Amino acid sequence: MQEFLLISGTATSLLLGTANPAVIAAGAIAGLLPDIDISTSPAGRVLPWISRFFESRMPHRSCTHSLVASGAIAIVGYTAALFNPNLLNLAHALSVGYFFGWFADIFTRGGVEMFWPSPVRCVCPGNRNLRLRTGSNAEYFILILLIAIALGTFSINNSGGILTQFNRLIASPSGVQHIFNESGSTHLIKANIKGVRTGDRSKVNGQYLIIQVQGTGFLVQSDDGRIYKASTEPDAQIFLEEITADVGRPAITNIEALTLEDEPIGSAIAQFNRTGAMVFISGQLTVDGLETSGLPRDPYQFPVIKATDTSITLEAAPLAIDLQAIAVSSILRKSLKMGENQQGLTLNAFISCYENRGIFQKKQSTWTADPPTFADLENELQSRLEDGCNDSGKLLLKLAATFKYGIFSKPQPSIDFPIVRFDLSSLSKVPGLSAIAAETLLKQLFDRHKLMGEIDGKVPRCYALLDEVKEVK
Repeated sequence: MQEFLLISGTATSLLLGTANPAVIAAGAIAGLLPDIDISTSPAGRVLPWISRFFESRMPHRSCTHSLVASGAIAIVGYTAALFNPNLLNLAHALSVGYFFGWFADIFTRGGVEMFWPSPVRCVCPGNRNLRLRTGSNAEYFILILLIAIALGTFSINNSGGILTQFNRLIASPSGVQHIFNESGSTHLIKANIKGVRTGDRSKVNGQYLIIQVQGTGFLVQSDDGRIYKASTEPDAQIFLEEITADVGRPAITNIEALTLEDEPIGSAIAQFNRTGAMVFISGQLTVDGLETSGLPRDPYQFPVIKATDTSITLEAAPLAIDLQAIAVSSILRKSLKMGENQQGLTLNAFISCYENRGIFQKKQSTWTADPPTFADLENELQSRLEDGCNDSGKLLLKLAATFKYGIFSKPQPSIDFPIVRFDLSSLSKVPGLSAIAAETLLKQLFDRHKLMGEIDGKVPRCYALLDEVKEVK
């Protein structure tokens, strides 16, 4: 019995390329079913009424050890899978395990009636003395050999399968691309890269997350959030010498379309800021007279943002980049009727303010530091004006009323009390200012709760009551 379990289980794992214990166990157990035609077998003892039917009407290793029986088992398994697709892998395992369960008996002295109802028995080899006998030394040798093969097969499949191991051996981009195409929609794919940085010729030897295929190489992300193109092409930031891939933890990949029609980009993309999700944006925005000098550039990274004076092109740009700055700049644009250019400059200035405070979107440990205020923004814009950025002077004038009110320059108010009340009525003298303050305070409240994690039992931690709310057109 042991050899049939090993043969069927190993064949299931090898042919289906799986290390799933449930699937392998199903295949191994299916390998015992052909012997249901004899009552002393494990299958015969479990299903005695079926065993008696076969045993009383036909010889051992006839009907149940045939291609007809395998076909019948396959029909039953795949019919069940039609009604429940979750059973498809088990149907595969049942068919493979059953076939190899009786096919192994070809190497025994009695052989099998493979082409039943023909009574001709198929045996291998032709010399009867070379066939396996129960309890013989040859059988124990085969058993040990099967154990070794089974362990090797399970180990290979548990590490991604034969193709994965072969691709790891040759360390080629084509092999990694095959793994990414096969498993990238359901799992994270980590690339083990050896190469050279094209900027300074320093050595690279580490693991990166594969974002997408790019030309003959890949766009990859390091643990600190930096993005590179790893390839042998001239525009690569990492020139590949060796690359292999590992299939990581399960992750579902979704592609969603977003179209903007005179809509603030900050509020449009904020909807994709989902807990536990990694979001990358690709596409193009058309703008008028964009000031590109303030856009961040790093010659050692892949340019996820490319801009001209009329358009912005994003390719695999992480949504996590300065999301708070995007949200606040979006609030300002909506409330103060800013143009795209002024919002872009405000966004870039906010990014600098957060970084000057030691707060980085990619480092969650820095999120609890004191955030910047409008006093920081005013100082940043003043510094840029002194450096020759005339647009910063125009933006200072646009925000002059905002800078005048102390609430925007004070440290973030605490929201850790049982009841908190904010009176924003004095800000109503300047249109839009009370809306900025209210929306910003609410966002601080929601962000604080995001940092606190999931709520046990889904019971709200707090309630927000807004009085005399007016929509800002």
